[in-house]
Amino acid sequence: MAIHDDDDLLEIFTDNGETISVNGVDIKAIFDADYFELLGSEQAGVQGTRPGAECRTSDVSAVSVGDPVIVDGVSYTVIRPEKKGPGVTVLVLEEV
Repeated sequence: MAIHDDDDLLEIFTDNGETISVNGVDIKAIFDADYFELLGSEQAGVQGTRPGAECRTSDVSAVSVGDPVIVDGVSYTVIRPEKKGPGVTVLVLEEV
């Protein structure tokens, strides 16, 4: 399915996402906490997760670094917003 406009994105996030709170406003987003490893093997490397929320850009156009986000009762702050593609922004998060 080709994405044509913001309404198409709303349908995708409504069908596949969950409700999160960004600056006290509820929006639909797809939350993930990707696993990563840096600096070598599992024994010597630095490991962790990179939580992020994929959102419609129109829902998060005013979001700034440090803004609060709540997902499933867990508090995060925005480390940085990243443009993912037309109409989509990923909020890279850090747990508070």
